[in-house]
Amino acid sequence: MGTQPRLLQLILHHNNLTGTIPDELTLSKSIGFLQLSNNNLGGTLSPQLVEMSNLIVLNLDSNKLYGSLPSELGNIDALQVLRLQNNRFTGTIPQSIASMQNLVELSISGNNFVGTVSSQPFIHLATAMWHRVTPCALCRFLRHSVRST
Repeated sequence: MGTQPRLLQLILHHNNLTGTIPDELTLSKSIGFLQLSNNNLGGTLSPQLVEMSNLIVLNLDSNKLYGSLPSELGNIDALQVLRLQNNRFTGTIPQSIASMQNLVELSISGNNFVGTVSSQPFIHLATAMWHRVTPCALCRFLRHSVRST
């Protein structure tokens, strides 16, 4: 599947897919929409996702993904929607994600992130869609901080 040069969308949500997201998937650089939500996928996110330079929507919500988010996610310049809610991610949110200039939706609730994040890098998300980020305490803080500026 990873060598399909003309594949623009891969939509496999609401199945019972198991295993990990194959690194070979990143070989298909034409994919703009990757929807693997509501499956039973596990493992960690590969830093090789950055190879998917045309990726606009990455929806991996409601799986069993775990570990830290790779900072390389912030290097996908075209990415506008990042949905990672309801997984088992841990650690801190990489600063590179906060700096993504084209990002308009960030959904990360239902994970186990820790640490503090300054609201300043997220200011450009003030006009973005804030849907599906609650009950993330971090997100409520950021929305309040953005309104206060």
